[in-house]
Amino acid sequence: MKDDISETRAMIARMTAPPAGGDGGRQDPPIDGATAPTDDPKMEKRLTVLETRWDAVIPTLATKADLSEMTTRIILAMVTGLGVTIGILAFVTSRSAAPAQQPPIIITVPAVAAAAAPAPPPAVATLASAPAKAPASGP
Repeated sequence: MKDDISETRAMIARMTAPPAGGDGGRQDPPIDGATAPTDDPKMEKRLTVLETRWDAVIPTLATKADLSEMTTRIILAMVTGLGVTIGILAFVTSRSAAPAQQPPIIITVPAVAAAAAPAPPPAVATLASAPAKAPASGP
């Protein structure tokens, strides 16, 4: 733990050191306001808080294996959802695109004759056989 703190301090010192060459001697002040690299209790407290947070967060992050497994699950869910969607659309399409119903066939039956027995053929009168009729008297 002490080595981690000293490494962190060395890194901070490198970051706050002026660049070689020339920015006119300008140096940004340290974050905690200290002017010399000394044991600052505020800095120790801040580093302890950051390390605690780091130790709490790192175990909860996903690993490469976790991401690979999650990718596989997502792809499987998408393929399943796509299959269900295509199945539903095929069912709905087949139900709505049913062939048109054929119009009904109408059979017309001829009317039945009024009399059940056939009518006798009309009589043909001949002049020789017809009796002479007297003219009818009129009023």
